Amino acid sequence: MPYIEYLPHPALSPYIQCFWHYQSDESSDNPDIIIPDNCSDILIDLSQQGKISSLFTGTMTRPIFSSRKELIGIRFKPGYAYAFFGIPMKEFADIIVELNDFWEDTDLLEQGIYSQDNIFQRINYLQNMLISHQNKFLPIHVSLSDALQSISSNTEFNSVDNLSSETGVSRQHLRRIFLDYVGINPVQYMRISRIRKTIKHIRKEKKTFDMSFIAQDFGYYDQSHMILDFRKFTGSTPNKFFSQK
Repeated sequence: MPYIEYLPHPALSPYIQCFWHYQSDESSDNPDIIIPDNCSDILIDLSQQGKISSLFTGTMTRPIFSSRKELIGIRFKPGYAYAFFGIPMKEFADIIVELNDFWEDTDLLEQGIYSQDNIFQRINYLQNMLISHQNKFLPIHVSLSDALQSISSNTEFNSVDNLSSETGVSRQHLRRIFLDYVGINPVQYMRISRIRKTIKHIRKEKKTFDMSFIAQDFGYYDQSHMILDFRKFTGSTPNKFFSQK
């Protein structure tokens, strides 16, 4: 799966995780697996020659199996799709919708992408377009920012009670903030964050891994608990997942 990420312009780095380009392997008929990452994306589908379609995917809690041939994407950092569009992200959790259903500048985006000659020009066009819309990015809730920072900096699984205490808001209020800004609740967010940290750790090791030790290191109850999360978020067991990568 040829997939390349491009860092955003410094003016966009507080809001945008990356721009990316994906092109499928034409020699393979198998769909590519995309695992949840706690982010929301604008997807620009270039699969059909002479036609462009723009989509929006909310935060996912299950893997996506994609057969699209070519995509360009804008990946928002957690919370910033809500800050940009002003629509609660819980409306988009686990779904993909047409971007022009709710964003008035979709036609402008598609026309600009269509007029560019190559991927670099297209990424540059998207960067410039977002910079021109930079005033639409509103600050995210300070309690959400504190919670995301806490989750990111901790290897082990945090609890909602701890997050509530650290951010100074009730469990219920924290849940509402996550649902509005991110689209999923804090527990779902932490589970996805943990499985991605686990995957990153195993890939970094580049050797035979002991799942029981890894499960303990990342705060799972036991090995079976970790395997259940692998199945939920990747669609396969750890051994099968890493044998395919």
